[in-house]
Amino acid sequence: MSRDCVRRELRSKAPQEVRLSSHAVRTLTREAEEWASDLDYMAGLAMRHRKGRQLIKRDFETGKQMLGLGLSRV
Repeated sequence: MSRDCVRRELRSKAPQEVRLSSHAVRTLTREAEEWASDLDYMAGLAMRHRKGRQLIKRDFETGKQMLGLGLSRV
């Protein structure tokens, strides 16, 4: 995940008068990468169990809502 991608997404969502520091962009990029890494790890574990698959799906949907992502289902 690139910082430019994060910066563009933040600018599209944030009010125009809000300035984004490079530190804030780095922090958000790092947090997003950690979240994606954790999600990938949990998905691998959950695929072995039906209840786990249901939990990871619900957690993924919650994460998408928190981040304001309108990802379509694949």
